[in-house]
Amino acid sequence: MANPYDLANDLVEALRQTQEYQKILEVQKKIEENETLDKMLNSYRSIQVEVQTLQLQGQQPSPEVEEKVNQLTNIIQDIPLLKEYLDAEEEFGILFQDIQQIVMRPVVDLFESIKIEED
Repeated sequence: MANPYDLANDLVEALRQTQEYQKILEVQKKIEENETLDKMLNSYRSIQVEVQTLQLQGQQPSPEVEEKVNQLTNIIQDIPLLKEYLDAEEEFGILFQDIQQIVMRPVVDLFESIKIEED
């Protein structure tokens, strides 16, 4: 029987080898070489975390925070290297979500069987 921990570690390594992950690393390195772009990306990330935290707490961000997110998003979309980074991140996110759905199948199967037994 396969060891799930070993397989999980193999999956981690496989993810690190994907072109999506490698693209993020490549672009991230270029951004880090430019202090202004690095600060902009970090600022964008900070406000994203703030918004996500509020949403997880069942709250909506203030109009000021929403406006700041929109402004930063518009600025970043106009900077090719930052846009390239966000696009690469999105592509990796899609790959990761697909894998997450596959890994969750046994859990979903368990809950479906429990539901069937309750009926």
